[in-house]
Amino acid sequence: MVYIDMLTFMLDFTFIDNYNLSPFEEDFYRDIIKIAIKSLDLGELSIGLSLQIESIDGMRKLNYQYRNKDKPTDVLSFPIYDELVDSNFKNRGTIEIGDLYICPEVAITKAEQNNKTLEQEYYFLVVHGFLHLLGYDHERSVDEEMLMFEIQDKIIEIIQNNN
Repeated sequence: MVYIDMLTFMLDFTFIDNYNLSPFEEDFYRDIIKIAIKSLDLGELSIGLSLQIESIDGMRKLNYQYRNKDKPTDVLSFPIYDELVDSNFKNRGTIEIGDLYICPEVAITKAEQNNKTLEQEYYFLVVHGFLHLLGYDHERSVDEEMLMFEIQDKIIEIIQNNN
């Protein structure tokens, strides 16, 4: 990952991998979030979030409990705010935005299915989940889906161009 010079934000980032399942170190995820924040030009702020690596069984349970889907998934986002993206939160100080959960077993399968490297799949998962924490939701409408995926693709392109 590239070091972002002259950052105008602070990132309070908690990384949890209780089962040692992550194929990447904490800095890998932190750098993706930093690039996403910088790409979105969110102003001078401090963002707090956690990213937890979860087992396939744990992810299935979370997906069932919160989404009523009895199957594991690759990424789950639990935003604190529903509409943070529409709020004026620039220059407001520290904002806790929520929690991300990523399941490596599902990510590996999806990377293979989509003919992506594991790094590319994780770029997608982290950026996608982060955008959900900000309030973007591709399931609300076609317009919102187009907007979220456009922003997501732009951020992922920036990440890939810096590697």
